[in-house]
Amino acid sequence: MRIVSLLTVIAFLGLTAAAFAGTPLTSNKVDSSALRALKDAMEHGYPDYAGRRVGGEDMANATAIPGLPFTDSGNTCQFLDNYDEACPYTDSTSPDVVYFMKPPSDIEVDISLCNSYYDTKVYVYDAAGMAVACNDDACDGPNYSSPYLSCIQCLQLAGGQTYYIVVDGYGGDCGEYILDVSECVPPDPPCDLVCPEGAILEQEPECFDLLNDVWNGGCNSDPPVFQTLQPDCDGSIVVCGTSAYDYSGSGYRDTDWYEIILTEATELTLCVVAQFAPQILIVEVFDYCNSYDTSRIAWGPACEPVCLTDTLEPGKYWLWVGPDFYENGNVPCGWGYIMTVDGFYPPGGPSATKETSWGAVKGLYR
Repeated sequence: MRIVSLLTVIAFLGLTAAAFAGTPLTSNKVDSSALRALKDAMEHGYPDYAGRRVGGEDMANATAIPGLPFTDSGNTCQFLDNYDEACPYTDSTSPDVVYFMKPPSDIEVDISLCNSYYDTKVYVYDAAGMAVACNDDACDGPNYSSPYLSCIQCLQLAGGQTYYIVVDGYGGDCGEYILDVSECVPPDPPCDLVCPEGAILEQEPECFDLLNDVWNGGCNSDPPVFQTLQPDCDGSIVVCGTSAYDYSGSGYRDTDWYEIILTEATELTLCVVAQFAPQILIVEVFDYCNSYDTSRIAWGPACEPVCLTDTLEPGKYWLWVGPDFYENGNVPCGWGYIMTVDGFYPPGGPSATKETSWGAVKGLYR
């Protein structure tokens, strides 16, 4: 157990240094509730300079979160380094503090360090000590000049189960933190998308742990995995997909990789309209994930068509769709997109590309 300094104990009990310098006390009795509070703080969280309770040293001495919303603050520098998780960086030597909560029923929560004052990390463990969520750099805030603050959004917690929230730092960083825990209220998407009849469905399971996306994570997965698309006689296909969490609740973006084979030179047009700001690529493949060209790239705002058109030689290509930022924290789980591909003919099909209809693309959303 961490040893609490005498001055801290004195401050916590409401005594002053002057009293120990000769100033008589009005009473030689110490209130029993103060002693109980001191014992509780030493067992479950240590008082800082102002006498406030802050996070505990480890899971065995974690500070309770009695209800939501919950806010607490403190300084991690006075603690030990007990925990580290890779999300995606590991080998942290920063001191950390621990809180715990036991929700009475199933709930989704937001856990934020976005108002803290140093380069943070945050993890959530279950009662068995297994990491269920982890984040390093999902946000920035008013108190720290770089976007290296941490948050976990819409994390699903089971009722009656105990969870531990660890406030940590990157590398060896420590400092003042502000922890906010609240119930997640997912925002409504900025527009409705209508998946056309006959469209291909991505069918990626919604809102599951894509720590290793075994569906269509492409070269981001181990082993790489792609969703193969087949050509259509009229050279046009439509795919309806979603953007899901892909790193243990931390909100890293979900990248979807679709594979096509062109047997003849053709002018191909790729368009995406999404409920988030999308980025798209037509990736020319040379040596599988060891060598490929990503120079054909475009991005744009949510709810507006984003398109790429280029004349492609026969060969293998990947059509890449994802949010236009590394972190996926601002894309609630399940927000969707519609992808159209024009000029994708079967072998022997026409070489000329059907003209892309902007009206048809815009008609996919309202």
